[in-house]
Amino acid sequence: MPKNTASTDEIDLGELLVKIKHALLTNKLIIFVLALVGLSIGIFEFYSKPKVYQSEMLIYSEVLEEPLIETIGDNLDKLVSEGNYITLASKLGLPDSISTSITSIEISVNEGQDRKKEEDEERGLFFTITVDANGDKNWTTINEGIINFLRNNSYINKRLKLKNENLKNLTSRLNDEVSQIDSLKSSLNGIGGSQNDLTILSPSSVYETLIELYKDLLKTNTDLQLSEGVEVIDIITYNKPVSAGLVKMSLIGLGIGFLVSLFFIFFIEVSKYIRKYESSLK
Repeated sequence: MPKNTASTDEIDLGELLVKIKHALLTNKLIIFVLALVGLSIGIFEFYSKPKVYQSEMLIYSEVLEEPLIETIGDNLDKLVSEGNYITLASKLGLPDSISTSITSIEISVNEGQDRKKEEDEERGLFFTITVDANGDKNWTTINEGIINFLRNNSYINKRLKLKNENLKNLTSRLNDEVSQIDSLKSSLNGIGGSQNDLTILSPSSVYETLIELYKDLLKTNTDLQLSEGVEVIDIITYNKPVSAGLVKMSLIGLGIGFLVSLFFIFFIEVSKYIRKYESSLK
């Protein structure tokens, strides 16, 4: 019995393959025509749609946090996906004709930046802003619009103002401490070497303290001078389109046309089988 069942299954499978082959050969004209139509549509799509180019901006910020910057990027990209170019143009300060050319906006935090330790929180983060747009003639305007939008954000400006005030206060305090240590150093130099005074204060320790204060003051002044809400590190615009090329679009169209023809043939064969089955019942 098992052998007969296996033999029957093989016969059924063989018959099925023969029927599939017969259906494909019988309808080969349909396959050819629909595949050709798909190929033509793919070629037409390539030449009719504008090419999509890409730009990347590397930015650095000490006041932006990862959740905030990614949320801002998601909101901008949502405006693009919804086709709300009027609002997008208003936010970025762009003409409507340029905002409509944008196809996607993505802001992501660069990998390998862990700020788990407390001292790491003082360091900023590097972000990459990736923009796709139809055409490559308006990158300067688009990129400037995005950067100005980030810099004019009220929350970012508030944090930047607070950071600058803290740096200025720290600079003032360090200057006072440096002045006091300088005065103390001058006093020690004029004492002339009394043993009692040397046991109380060591000129070398005063000098070391002064050096450390100068280092802290230099770092604080540098941070204050370089303090920006959003700082552009580098901008890269790619000359080669990121959209599909002619060969890829042609193959996609050809494949879609072929799949459509298979569904069409399947529908034809099922219809034939149903009609044959209904006629056998009469």
